[in-house]
Amino acid sequence: MRRLIHDLVGQFIFGRSEAPIPDGWLVRRSGGWLLASHPRLPIIDIVGSDGSCLGWALGYPIHPAGILLTSRFQIPIPPGHPLGPAEFEQHLYTLGGRFAAVFLGHTQSRVYLDPCGSLAVVYCPGQRLVASSLNLIPPEAGTPEHHELIRAVGVVERARWYPFGLTPRRGVERLLPNHALDLETWQPVRHWPIDGLPPTNPDIAGAVAEIAIVAETAIGAVARAHPVAMPLTAGRHTRMQLACARRHLPGMVFFTLPLPDEHAVLDCAVAGRIARRFRLRYVPLLWEEATANELDAWLYRTGACVAGRTWKTVRTLNQLDPGRCILSAIFGELGGPASSRNADADPRASPRDLVTRFLRLLPTPELVERARQWLEHVPAKGAFGVLDFLRLEQRYGCWAGPQEYGPTNPAFQLSPFCHRRVVELALTLPVDYRKRDQLPRDLIQSRWPELLRFPFNQPLGPKAILPASRRAIRSMVRSFLPQPPA
Repeated sequence: MRRLIHDLVGQFIFGRSEAPIPDGWLVRRSGGWLLASHPRLPIIDIVGSDGSCLGWALGYPIHPAGILLTSRFQIPIPPGHPLGPAEFEQHLYTLGGRFAAVFLGHTQSRVYLDPCGSLAVVYCPGQRLVASSLNLIPPEAGTPEHHELIRAVGVVERARWYPFGLTPRRGVERLLPNHALDLETWQPVRHWPIDGLPPTNPDIAGAVAEIAIVAETAIGAVARAHPVAMPLTAGRHTRMQLACARRHLPGMVFFTLPLPDEHAVLDCAVAGRIARRFRLRYVPLLWEEATANELDAWLYRTGACVAGRTWKTVRTLNQLDPGRCILSAIFGELGGPASSRNADADPRASPRDLVTRFLRLLPTPELVERARQWLEHVPAKGAFGVLDFLRLEQRYGCWAGPQEYGPTNPAFQLSPFCHRRVVELALTLPVDYRKRDQLPRDLIQSRWPELLRFPFNQPLGPKAILPASRRAIRSMVRSFLPQPPA
C-alpha cells in the first residue's frame, strides 16, 4: 500500500474500515463513517445551516455564484425538518464542476456523482467500501478478476471500456451518472430524471444563452483560483469552450495533443492558426512515446478500466506546467447527436444493438443481459433518447470519468459543461436541431463570432484549396462528357 500515495494521485476511499488506507492520506470521520483521501484531492464539508454535518463533497465543485469551493458548502435546513435525499439533491445539483458527494442523513445515506460522472466511483457491496478506482478495493476472495469479461472487452487491445456498471473484477461495480449508491442496501438507485425529461424546449436561443452562461461561470471560477490550460483542436467543442473563455484569456495557455495520426495533424494545424489569429498563448507540444512503465502506471491509476488514445498521451502531457489545471470541452458535445448512425432507422434499440453497434463490444451473454437491464429502466423513449443516455451514462460515466485519474501532471481536470442544467437543456433541444449539431455554431456566434471564420475539422491553406480544385476539375470534365438520355 505504500506505493499508493505516489500512484493514486487525487483519489479516495470511503467506508467503515481503516485497513486499506494508504500511508500519508488525510482522514475524516463522521457517524462511524471514514473518508480517506490523497492530499491533492480537495474535500469540502457539507453542513446544514443549523451547524449539522451532512457529509462531504470530493473534488472541484463550482458554486452558482462563480466560486470554486475549497472548504465548505452550506445547505439551508428549516428548523425541525431533517434533510432527506430529495432536498439534498436539489441543492447538490446547483453545483457544477467535477465532484462526488457523500450524504449522511438521519435515515438515509447515499453517495452521488456529478451529472456526468467525471469524478468516477466504484463500490464493493461485499466489503462495504466505496473508492475512486479498483486498486483501493482489497483483492479478497469475493472480488476475483473477471477473466472472461476482460477478454471480451479488450481495454488495451481494442481501446474499449467496461459499460453498465461492470469492472474487470467480480463483486466490484461502477456507479453510473444519474444514480446514487444507497449505503443501507449497497444498491444503486436512479435519482434523475425520475419522471423523464421535460418536453422539447422551443426556445433555442434561450437555451444556448443559458448553456453559455453556465460554462462562462465555471471557467471564471476556475481561472480566478488557478492557472489554466485548455486544449484547442479543429473541432467544434474546444472552439465552443474557447468562446466561453473569452473574458478570461489573460494567463491561460492553449495546447493540442500531437498524437501520431491524421486527426491530430489537422488539429495542430488549425489550432496553431487560430492561436496566431487571436493572439492566444499557445504551447506547442512534442509527441513523446510513453514508456511501458508509464503506461502500466496509468492503467493502475484507472483500475485497468479504460485505455485508448488518451492513455498514450501520459508522457506528452508532462510537458505542460504541472501547476495548471486543464479545462476539457468533452461534455460540450451533449447538445449534438449521440451517434453518427441514423437512430431513426430503428425506433427500438435492442440490448444486442447497444453492445455491438454503439459500444462496439462482443455480445457476450453477460454484456447483453446488463444492457437489457439498463434499457428496461432508461428514462427515455425512442432510439434517439436512448442513445443520449447511453452516451451520458455508459460513455461519460464509464470511459471519460475513469480516465481522468490517469494523468498526474495537471493540478486537476474538469469540464465547464458538466452541470445538471446544461444536461437538461442540451437533451431537450429540438431533435432536428441536435442532428445538425448546431449548438456549437450558435453558441460561438453569440459569444465570439470571429472564431467561425475557421471551418470545423477541415484543412486550411493549400491543403484546403487542393480538394476543392480537384472537385472543380472533375465537374468540368463531366460537363463535356455525353449525358445519358432523360
